[in-house]
Amino acid sequence: MKDIGSIWNKWDLHIHSDASDGKMNCQEIIDKAKEEKLSVIALTDHHTVKNIDKIKELAKLNDIIVLSGIEFRTEYGQKSVHMIGLFPDNYNDIDLDGKFLTENILNPLGLSESMIIQKGKEADGTKDKSDEYYFKKGIFLVQVDFKTAANLIHQYGGIVTVHAGSKSNSIDEEMKHDGTSKKNVSIYDSLGPVKDELFKGGYIDICEIRNEKDGKEFYKSEFCKPSITASDAHEKSVIGLGSCWVKAEKNFNGLKQILNEPERVNFNNPEILERVESNPLKFIKQIKIKRTANATMNEIWYDNIEIELNPGLVAIIGNKGSGKSAITDIISLCANTHNDEFSFLNKYKFRSPKPYDRSKQIQAQIVWADNSCSDWITLDSSCDKTAHVFTTDYYSIFYR
Repeated sequence: MKDIGSIWNKWDLHIHSDASDGKMNCQEIIDKAKEEKLSVIALTDHHTVKNIDKIKELAKLNDIIVLSGIEFRTEYGQKSVHMIGLFPDNYNDIDLDGKFLTENILNPLGLSESMIIQKGKEADGTKDKSDEYYFKKGIFLVQVDFKTAANLIHQYGGIVTVHAGSKSNSIDEEMKHDGTSKKNVSIYDSLGPVKDELFKGGYIDICEIRNEKDGKEFYKSEFCKPSITASDAHEKSVIGLGSCWVKAEKNFNGLKQILNEPERVNFNNPEILERVESNPLKFIKQIKIKRTANATMNEIWYDNIEIELNPGLVAIIGNKGSGKSAITDIISLCANTHNDEFSFLNKYKFRSPKPYDRSKQIQAQIVWADNSCSDWITLDSSCDKTAHVFTTDYYSIFYR
């Protein structure tokens, strides 16, 4: 059993590498992400995906998920509203690798590498520098049509995030509708017909804001759009700063869940994780079940099984006879809950001496949240009514 449901993990969906204007190579990004205990990151270089394939290969070795991203400059605003396209690894049986994204996203939007290099040369007024130099200069001299880019991103199953709130190059800072100055203009004053159309017309999926107070409830109530925070890291030391917590699968599908359930995003350390950290012996991390060393029975029943458990509320669902009662009884026995009224571990079922005392040949153990373990006990054991009773905090197991 590997699926333990949705749990909270740290995500940072806005990081730049040295392929555009970032100062970190792929290995440095992965090393820092691991240090910051990030589970999911997105590489979102400006108008390029040169490092996407490389960083994903490195991430596999470090149990980190990398989402493919591209940051675009758009035609809106004096300094340009920035938007990001985030893409699944595969869409309609097509692998959306770096080559595919270059040929089917960047090139159709007029963002070919040669064109960007030419823009850099024209602006610099020289021809004797490297293509890399001109490319990195040129990426800030080109822009895309917001709606065209958003439609193309969506065409390949992607998600559009937009800078919002007080963030630089945000849709709110760059597209103010009312008010005569930048100061003292509320987010509500910044509404206008074009911006309203971008939100309500389905061009924008997620708002990337600076912090929790930066319009989160506004976007949710006004446009039904979830908000995230991210580091927008260009230097290694910034990776993870401003990251958010997401309660979902650690992949692109998990990100899609927040579109309909904004409550899956948390900008602070989730309460359940704080409870686990302060009371690790009240939360079960794992159950281990195996045969004893001298087991002689022919059937293989729960041999070398490790079952991960969610620290939140867990439902164990299965057909009749699939082992739900067995799991709950084993947890009760190993946690020493002083309960001998078992529905499965009783003399009429698994503890029946016939045909060969199976309960004496299977043992189990609980692993608590701090990785400490209960003693291995055979399933014919009884709870020690003189010992400490382990109870769980906000932890329940239901079965049907």
